[in-house]
Amino acid sequence: MPSGDFARYKEVLVYRRWSSKRQSAGASSSRQEDLAAAWAQRHNITLSKRRLVDAGASGYHGKNLEDGALGQLPSEVKAGKIATPALLPIEAQDRFGRRPATETPQRLVCH
Repeated sequence: MPSGDFARYKEVLVYRRWSSKRQSAGASSSRQEDLAAAWAQRHNITLSKRRLVDAGASGYHGKNLEDGALGQLPSEVKAGKIATPALLPIEAQDRFGRRPATETPQRLVCH
């Protein structure tokens, strides 16, 4: 049984983002995946098989929100492609992007 209040989520997604081709060759993707897996294990949660990946998408310029997988999340929820309520744990806030903190969550709220 998932610990805490996590039992209510029907889907726990995994999101990974990094900005450059150089980072694509490094450990950014595997580090973020490993952290998600470790978090899920600590909380006895099964992660969704779905992976949202914005490889080489600038968080500073908001490309992940405009053209990327993260930006598509609200429409996928509305289309029923993602079971709700869903949870999207991330490694750190800068994985969402480097735009002002008040800007990103407003664009991701799905009703």
